[in-house]
Amino acid sequence: MSESTDQRAFRIGAASALLLALCLACGLPDPSQAEQLNAATALFDEGRYAEAELSYLEYTEAWPDDPRGYSSLAFTLLELDRVDEAEAAFVAAQDAGATDSDTYLGLGRVARERGQDAVAMQHYRRGLEISPNDAEIMGSMLVLECLEGNYAEAVRLGERAQAITPRSPRLSANLSVAYHYVGNREGRDRAFQNAVDNGYDNAASLQAVFRGEQVVGPGSNAQVLPADPDEADMIRAARAFAERRYPDAARILEPLTTRRPDLSRAWTTYGFTLLRLERVDDAERTFRRAEALDPTFADVWLGLGRVHAERGELEEAMVEYERALQINPDDAQVLSSMVSISCIRGEYDESVQLGERARQHAPRDPTVAANLSVAYHYVGNAQRRDESYRQALELGYDAGPRLLEIFSGETQVGPGSEREAPPYVE
Repeated sequence: MSESTDQRAFRIGAASALLLALCLACGLPDPSQAEQLNAATALFDEGRYAEAELSYLEYTEAWPDDPRGYSSLAFTLLELDRVDEAEAAFVAAQDAGATDSDTYLGLGRVARERGQDAVAMQHYRRGLEISPNDAEIMGSMLVLECLEGNYAEAVRLGERAQAITPRSPRLSANLSVAYHYVGNREGRDRAFQNAVDNGYDNAASLQAVFRGEQVVGPGSNAQVLPADPDEADMIRAARAFAERRYPDAARILEPLTTRRPDLSRAWTTYGFTLLRLERVDDAERTFRRAEALDPTFADVWLGLGRVHAERGELEEAMVEYERALQINPDDAQVLSSMVSISCIRGEYDESVQLGERARQHAPRDPTVAANLSVAYHYVGNAQRRDESYRQALELGYDAGPRLLEIFSGETQVGPGSEREAPPYVE
């Protein structure tokens, strides 16, 4: 006997309900949950990151206890160059119970984006403890070992990773560099050919390394340095800045801005470098050059705000910071700088609110935690002050004695204090 349309619909609906009940009873994922996660992942795999972000956000709202949604969202945000938000999403994944190696891989990539290679290596090693055969993590560690000049260890990691994922073009490319520096030409050429055969599209960079025109080792900073010498100089300057080698960064950036006066990022980085070298007037002129090239870059206004703060021009500094927030309302560095100014003006409740906003977007930034500890000190919340202080130290903040001077009253931050800018601004 043939089945009517209504009967068939009822049967399918009943089967779906039974499947869902079985999934829930056995602790298996809701089929619609897996379907939505797979749909978001497909968008990510196609390079449609903005759409993937929205899809993952919907997923985390629907299933807030599933760490996979936060972790996938974090990797998407990394692709969109939104590093602070990516870090917050990885932390949310951990809060939701993530114990897999991918979270540590992601946190390592966040640290690398910030030039914190030692922190990145710590995350990678923790991930490898969880998953000893994670080829992605081993490939990332290979890069860091090359940058430190530990080429033999880089080869060891690369060979282990390639045994697991023999057709990865990026891994083969980086392994070819490691082989080059240990003098294994046969291995280098084999890995290079494997990279090209599997779709690696930056062979020119590898060949430049093999010819000695570019260096991957101490003093460089890239997966494989780009063939464009200006981009390579930007990478070297950024690494020097991150390592606080400000004179080295200036020596790279001064000729670069002369050679490429149209490169807004170079002017901006140069401006921050000059601030670190206490050349405030030069820094302002440099930021103005960057502003003329790209006024939509929030870091330009952050830099100009810090120029005014160095001069004690607090109102002018806040105006520049507000301009930066109009471009990027979630910029943790801007928010944290506003914490400092609010403290100086005695607006301590406001400074706490700004500091908590900054920490929400950069929960592992030591300077954000340090500035927030000062704000809590002045509103009389010793418990939160001490928590933020300990967090700052755990994250690598190296000016703890300055904070203790403030907590003890030896140094004042507020109306009538002698300091034009608090000592904890980084």
